[in-house]
Amino acid sequence: MELYTTQMSQWRKALDKGIPCLDVTVKSGEKTFAPTWDFLMEYKRDQDEVKYTSKFIPLMRKNFKRDKEFWLDTLKQDKLCIMCYCAKGKFCHRLILVDLFEKVCKMHNIPFEYKGEL
Repeated sequence: MELYTTQMSQWRKALDKGIPCLDVTVKSGEKTFAPTWDFLMEYKRDQDEVKYTSKFIPLMRKNFKRDKEFWLDTLKQDKLCIMCYCAKGKFCHRLILVDLFEKVCKMHNIPFEYKGEL
């Protein structure tokens, strides 16, 4: 898998390169890879990256156990761009997902390469 990340507003960059996009936001996206409203709002108030990460990773582990086949089907795509509303270069759950996706790919012998932000 070649994985890319981008802001929602930049989806055309992925489309122009023929890369399928996956919205991973709690607002409009695939909830399997999204934070909850509660700790997203808490993060927006506190800006505590450590606290956010400490809640997001266990949520993703729970979601992986619940929807393992969906995760693996998602990760078996040749290319994928995950998108959310956060600004480029800022702390964001899509970057945590990059690390989690890489670990799951390695566990399941799925080739993985993060190609960066579009």
